[in-house]
Amino acid sequence: MRQFHHALRRIALFLPLLLTALATAASKETLVAEWDFSRNATASVDGKFTGKFRGATKVVDGLLTMAPGWEDKGEGLILDKVYPELTPAEGFRLEITFQPRTEPRTEQPQQLLWDSKYLLAGNYKNAKGNHNGFAVALTSGGGDTFTPFVWLGLGTSTKVCAGQKVSLALGKQHTITVAYNGASQLEISLDGVHNKTFSFTGGGPVAPAIRQVVIGDRCGSTHNRFNGGIARVKLTAYPTEPLTLTLPGRKAFVRGETPATLGLYVTNQSKTDLTSVTLLVKFDDPLTKLLPSRRIEVGALAAKSARIVDLPVETRLRPGKYPFTVTVTSTGPQGASTLTSRQDFIIGPQLPPDSMPIVMWGGGSPHEIVLNHGFTHDLGGFAATVRRSTNLTDTGLAIQRTLDEYVATGLRRASYYTLAHDNTLIEQFPRRRRDGSIVPRNAEASNPEYQAILGDTAEKTAQIIKDHPGCDALLINSEVRDSTAPSFGDVEPAAFQAFAGYPIPEEVMSKAPPRYTRVKDFPFGRVISPDHPLLVYYRWFWKQGDGWNPVQTLVNNAYHKHIKRPFWTFFDPSVRVPPLWGSGGNVDFVSHWTYAYPDPIRTGCFTDELRAMADGCPGQDVMSMTQIICYRSATAPQSKNPDPTPAWALEQPEAKFISIPPDSLRASIWAKISQRVQGIMFHGSGSLWGKPSIGSYFTTNLETGVMMKKVLGEVVKPLGPTLKRIPERPPQVAILHSFASCMFAGRGTWGWQGWLADAHLMLQWANLSPAVIYEEKILRDGFGDLKVLCLFHCDVLTTPVFDAIRDFQAKGGIIIADEFLVPGIIPDILVKAYTRPSEADRAKAELQTMGADLRRQLDPHYTAYTDASNPDLVTRVRTYGKADYLFVINDKRTYGDYLGPWKLTMEKGLPNSGTVTVRRGDTKAAYDLVAHKPVPFTCKKGVTTIDVDFTTNDGRMILLLDQPLPKLKATWAADKKVQITMGNARKNASTALYPIRIDVLDPAGNVMDGSGHACAVDGKFLFPVEMALNDQPGNWKVRVTELASGQQVELPFTVP
Repeated sequence: MRQFHHALRRIALFLPLLLTALATAASKETLVAEWDFSRNATASVDGKFTGKFRGATKVVDGLLTMAPGWEDKGEGLILDKVYPELTPAEGFRLEITFQPRTEPRTEQPQQLLWDSKYLLAGNYKNAKGNHNGFAVALTSGGGDTFTPFVWLGLGTSTKVCAGQKVSLALGKQHTITVAYNGASQLEISLDGVHNKTFSFTGGGPVAPAIRQVVIGDRCGSTHNRFNGGIARVKLTAYPTEPLTLTLPGRKAFVRGETPATLGLYVTNQSKTDLTSVTLLVKFDDPLTKLLPSRRIEVGALAAKSARIVDLPVETRLRPGKYPFTVTVTSTGPQGASTLTSRQDFIIGPQLPPDSMPIVMWGGGSPHEIVLNHGFTHDLGGFAATVRRSTNLTDTGLAIQRTLDEYVATGLRRASYYTLAHDNTLIEQFPRRRRDGSIVPRNAEASNPEYQAILGDTAEKTAQIIKDHPGCDALLINSEVRDSTAPSFGDVEPAAFQAFAGYPIPEEVMSKAPPRYTRVKDFPFGRVISPDHPLLVYYRWFWKQGDGWNPVQTLVNNAYHKHIKRPFWTFFDPSVRVPPLWGSGGNVDFVSHWTYAYPDPIRTGCFTDELRAMADGCPGQDVMSMTQIICYRSATAPQSKNPDPTPAWALEQPEAKFISIPPDSLRASIWAKISQRVQGIMFHGSGSLWGKPSIGSYFTTNLETGVMMKKVLGEVVKPLGPTLKRIPERPPQVAILHSFASCMFAGRGTWGWQGWLADAHLMLQWANLSPAVIYEEKILRDGFGDLKVLCLFHCDVLTTPVFDAIRDFQAKGGIIIADEFLVPGIIPDILVKAYTRPSEADRAKAELQTMGADLRRQLDPHYTAYTDASNPDLVTRVRTYGKADYLFVINDKRTYGDYLGPWKLTMEKGLPNSGTVTVRRGDTKAAYDLVAHKPVPFTCKKGVTTIDVDFTTNDGRMILLLDQPLPKLKATWAADKKVQITMGNARKNASTALYPIRIDVLDPAGNVMDGSGHACAVDGKFLFPVEMALNDQPGNWKVRVTELASGQQVELPFTVP
């Protein structure tokens, strides 16, 4: 009985404490509001929050259904007043069950589910409510793809949280859950699946909304109604934890990367100081044995303050996610308390160190799709975000987390520095014409204040990216020279006066002078002094005067100042300018995009122009881009309806930009890589995997994506490290692109088209492998090995260039020219300038006939290094050591059933057979580097002859050697490195560049990260085998394949 009374007494003592604990637990979450539209009501379930439908919104089948369309008219349920309870002053969870329509809408991608913020991004500095309230939206990516967005107004700043793109079944119900802890962390989930977590500094509760909540649309204009219906909405509040631990910054590292540190943010949210804080870090199995627990003493932590605790990370682990637990113990006035936080870090794969960059010029697509098609990079900007940032720390952390996703997947980001297109800066620094009117879409880049702003943003952005390997490239201010023009404000006139000693000539009005026929006292012979005032001005303007080349250099230098790891910069479109050195400043690579119609090998002309441009900047090199899109107007105009009209045109009549034909894509890639480029790029993912569209880009040919994967996977990636290294042969045939003629006669390609581009095609079909040369090259270096100089559209020349050409011809050089050549130079061969007709077959046939005729006239005086039995076999040779690399492209095409009905481009490849010859007399072996096998050949009287047989338009890359390949060998060298050689003590491989593939295989035969393609220089390559601490024990092996003859060797080893 006594025991019973003791038990009752204990219950009596502990019951109040128990009830208090239960009450506390029960009060941790509070239902704030709930709407269930199956009740067909405009009020919340408890009737506390009332509202009304806007526009044509109504409840249909239990769904709050917004009217379809995208007009700027309010839809959705708007509440009758501002309810303070709907902005919880603590943590909250918002759950919205919605159903997207089966008819996706692309006119207005952003679709609001909940909005009490209105000024979503917080870009209006002086606007009331700029950083108040919160909003949730889905952004449509076309079809069934959506990206969740959340905006949190925190009083002094706005957090913009963009989730991961997901696929959601149309016409089905889904639930988005947004959970914010009221301090520093937000989580987004969709259908119970975690989507993304956001951690940031400078957090705190959401600032009270000053606008009425709207469900299903934006508060006000511009309205962004949800394209579908909403079934339920539930808002729950919960207290903010007094002590939080988050990981807002970088948490992904490349395997083996050093140093590597996680920044743990410990925040005291309470109003009292903590006398001590201790962290205990424990890693989950199976890392427990590899990584022991770690105790970190944080020390005292004042109220409402935070501290960053560095946690060193072991990165010698296999790629994957590694969770760990942090137990935070704190002591304060209320005694001791404990917080447990689950965190993780990610180890990303090592990448082959010498891959050729293959850039998708654009971003936003899932990494898996980008990688699956063969790309190594995509493109996206950071600088604009940095410039707008009101909290650079948080902005930097968010950028770091974005780049983590790249490290985790193995993709890399090429950052886009795009401040040149910032409208506020264009308005602040206008470029003014002589009459004071403003030049549209182009800032006065020559203004020192403008340059200071761009330089400052570049410095800040570079310091954020700095050591993060997720970003290793930078595009600087693309497409800025198109709309440039002389500026007659305070800067440029004074700068030119200081440069030249006289004012800007009165004739200067635009980015080119009047034609020579309208220039007073222009020399009758059209040979002018290099000191002619107009020429001096425009040379100054295009080199430095308009400010863009110095700006590109400024930004380039800022990034390289802070980023010391491998990092490259580029500018495009680099030759959409006159033929004058300096475009892009001192970026690492000049690049340019080309449309593969009407003739896909036209890419060669602009790649040659890039090489001529880069020749003026020591150390600068070349990349080249093909547009995946085709302008509908130029290939299949909607104004014409051929009979029959292809199905795609009937199904997608509104498509403005359509998919490049697969065969044209393949030929264009071969045309690029036949020249020495350091990377290739493509633009227009919406026309590659758009399903059916992304914006105005439509995927109208599904085979284009298949072809992309095939050519990148079978040709570019395996041969990329080798292709980057093979030098060009010194040119013997070149086309002069004259700056003087471009300025005073309106000549030049300007990166687009014209007789100079068609002349290049003509010479390609004649197998003369033309180069492009600038006047500056002639004046600096002379003519080198040049034998034939083509002077097309050379209406005007400067005296030094004119004299140099006369001297070249007097010494035996051959001059080919058209009827526009300046008087005083008599061409050895005259070719009449050609104007291309719209019919693609006729234009190609006529240019090939012109090329054949030119070749016949030239043959008695000059013998080309290569030739082919028909003009559709286009050849080019690059040479290293004792090896020639012969590229053969089959350009035989006809009209297909995709774009052929419009007769503007022949997009269908045809079979073609023939022979190609190389004037090389010591060939003892030939290998197909794509098929990885020997190629039959003959070598007689100093000529190597090879038969080729194509089933469609395609390419070949054939290695010609002075001896057959010796045996491939792989042996262990010091420091766990594999020494790869070709040869033995008596016979070494020829001096050549050999493509190889190296695979590290685990016991199950899986290819490990770090494996890939490489180039064995002179038959030698040293490959480090870096094992992870948690690699699987057992029998491993290194497999080496040389891609010329297909030899393969394996080197086994054991992991204990």
